[in-house]
Amino acid sequence: MNKSDQNDARGLAELVRVGRYREVKVKSEESRRIRALLVARFRLVAIRRDIENQVRSLIKECGLLFPRAIGLQFRNLDL
Repeated sequence: MNKSDQNDARGLAELVRVGRYREVKVKSEESRRIRALLVARFRLVAIRRDIENQVRSLIKECGLLFPRAIGLQFRNLDL
């Protein structure tokens, strides 16, 4: 079957006829805004974790070891 608007319309009509069509609800602006903030926070947390792991690895080469939760130690560290 060739790709055309007429064929697409026929295919969509067939989906509706046999009941394989499902209504999609549009998300609210508030919902999209919250989702965007959560995704941004997730990425920032991942970036922070990656940087902490890289610094921990560099410090380990100098013979120093820090525990996993080292945020406060990073802030108080004098290098």
